[in-house]
Amino acid sequence: MGRTSLHAVRPSHAVNDVQRFVLEHDIRRPVVFTRSPDAWPSISNATVHMSVLWCTRRPGPDRIPVDADGLLRAVQDAISSHDTIVLDALPDGLSGPEVTKWLLHVDDAISEHDGPPVLLVVDVASNDDNVVAQWLALAPWLVEDAAVHEDVIAPAHPEPSVVESGPVDELEVDGGIHHLTTLPPGFSVDALRRRLLQWRRMGFDVSDLEPALDAEPERMETLYRDVEQRVRAAIDLERRLNACAHSLEPKHVERDRFRLRQLTGLEDIASRLDDVERAAQQ
Repeated sequence: MGRTSLHAVRPSHAVNDVQRFVLEHDIRRPVVFTRSPDAWPSISNATVHMSVLWCTRRPGPDRIPVDADGLLRAVQDAISSHDTIVLDALPDGLSGPEVTKWLLHVDDAISEHDGPPVLLVVDVASNDDNVVAQWLALAPWLVEDAAVHEDVIAPAHPEPSVVESGPVDELEVDGGIHHLTTLPPGFSVDALRRRLLQWRRMGFDVSDLEPALDAEPERMETLYRDVEQRVRAAIDLERRLNACAHSLEPKHVERDRFRLRQLTGLEDIASRLDDVERAAQQ
């Protein structure tokens, strides 16, 4: 298993799966972030010392805050001193998609510092199927048959919405994204709404564009152009990613495809593909 990987474990088997992982991968200093510290038996012997940290809203010594920034800082602090991180707690006050973006920040921090594996406890029954599918795209099951045991619904491919189409620039891309629409100058709210639907059909997370529906015309166009630029960049990067896929680890290809749909980390993906393409030319 790569040292920068994220994997999911089931709540009902989390303790056993983590203990098995510790033994099989010669882990010495695991740390668990949890809201239920009593559920995690501490492992402390001649070779392994497991730290169990209580994540709570109650301030106090040796307690970890559960707001997004506080919990992220605690995870970042743990990177240098632990060789496995278990996340049995997620930030308070975030929607499912916001948690997905928060997990991308965790992944960035781990990758940036060549950090340890992260095991994420995923409660399928308590979360929306589409949100769980996003999390599992980023952190696949540690145990391959977990999806069978938890009856996970695979990521759905929704039926295309019926959308009035404006001018379309055809752009053929192997692997899923097929076209990008271009709005004319002075577009209306209705036209913007159609573009939102079209980009969602293409699989993009365009939630950053939703505030434009209620914005003044100048702000509306600014928001639109920003998202349009990212969508165009993501389409080009997916073409390059498909061309380079044979030179990359499959899990990294899937992670980057997921990020392209989220319109995040585009510069990092472009930089990695630049390195791969330069190496192929040598």
